Amino acid sequence: MATKKPKGPETKLSAELNTTLGAKVLAEAAKRLDDRPRLLSQVSGFAQKWEQEVFSSEGAVAGKRWKPLAASTSGKALVRTGELLRSLTGAPRLKKASVDLTAPAYAEHLKKGRYAPKSKAGTGRRGEWSGLGGSMPRRNPAPRPPAKRLAILTSELLGMVTPRDYT
Repeated sequence: MATKKPKGPETKLSAELNTTLGAKVLAEAAKRLDDRPRLLSQVSGFAQKWEQEVFSSEGAVAGKRWKPLAASTSGKALVRTGELLRSLTGAPRLKKASVDLTAPAYAEHLKKGRYAPKSKAGTGRRGEWSGLGGSMPRRNPAPRPPAKRLAILTSELLGMVTPRDYT
């Protein structure tokens, strides 16, 4: 004859949906979302810091270091007059609902590079140039931050919006 096992204690889980508390939390989050200058200044600081890291690491922070300068070239890569560096590492322009970090138009050419295997050095005066002036490796001065870095920014922004004092 089989003996019955005694039943264990029953566990009961109950949950109550408090719509009043939920409405308060959402109202506070919406209020904090309206504080755009505070949120955009966080994005602005992130963008400025990111570009400073890109230039100081010569692109390595984005995954691939820029090719070194030719032996005949002095200075740092992508820093000749300093205009590009200042435009990308200076304080971004805060707009009503966005952050504007604008590079000079020639930054697109730096990103694409140029390959000219048989080009001669540029010669001539006042627009009478022959050849392309040589090859130019790809050096992206404004790469997209990696997903992990963007996730950190997103988490910080959500932390700024999400109320913590409701229980």
